[in-house]
Amino acid sequence: TRFLHERMREHNATLEERVAERTQELEDARLEILYRLARAAEFRDDQTGEHTLRVGRISGRISQVLGLADEARELIARAAPLHDIGKIGIPDTVLLKQDRLDASEREIIQSHTVIGADILSGSRFGLLQLAEEIALSHHERWDGKGYPFGLAADKIPLSGRIVAVADVFDALTHVRPYKKAWTVREALAEIEDQAGSQFDPAVVEALLRIAPEMRVLETKVESDDTVTRARQLVMAPAAPVPDAATLATMRMLQEERDELAHEVAELRQQLAQQETRVVRVRRWTQPN
Repeated sequence: TRFLHERMREHNATLEERVAERTQELEDARLEILYRLARAAEFRDDQTGEHTLRVGRISGRISQVLGLADEARELIARAAPLHDIGKIGIPDTVLLKQDRLDASEREIIQSHTVIGADILSGSRFGLLQLAEEIALSHHERWDGKGYPFGLAADKIPLSGRIVAVADVFDALTHVRPYKKAWTVREALAEIEDQAGSQFDPAVVEALLRIAPEMRVLETKVESDDTVTRARQLVMAPAAPVPDAATLATMRMLQEERDELAHEVAELRQQLAQQETRVVRVRRWTQPN
């Protein structure tokens, strides 16, 4: 019985380890898929795909400076790279145009917020729900002159206000088909000047506090491989939510555990029966 107990304990430990490994594999796969989806949206005007990762990293740090809880900070850092997923639906003639856009073209480019939110809508996962919120609101302005809904001040979701600052800072400091890269100093001065009009002043202040880190953050992102890049969108991984595949694996492992427990119970019962027979034999063979 003791041997069987030890066996069952070891088997349980092995099963738990297998569940943990499988869960981690699924989490890694999910992060990489999100990274590749974000990169697909940026591929036509940023073939490196680094913009999405930098925006995620900067958004996470801004969230931390603002004092958001770890879970909220991690979700924003993971969801932020999907902010421009709606660009998939924008024609190249508009997206890559190097001249000033006319009114109809501006309307087309602005539609990427609604397209992105539509692509991400209907998910039951908090990460994609937040990504939908960011995609829809990251071009709203603090003064209410943004799009698509003209929301103002704290009517704009905090996630959208954070990503708006991170997105503009990174766009200004890197080359695009229609512009040269600004220096970090120039970009920070412009964003600070727009605090209270285009941007939430508190978010701008948070960006200024992490300004010395910007080149370090960018270097780290550019030196990582794909899977590591995706995992570095957060400073600490959030507890994964079991999906259908994980739950199926866990059920299978639990069934194996139950079968082993059943075998142990039968062996115990057999041992008990043998002990009973031994006692009876002893009674019969003992002299009166």
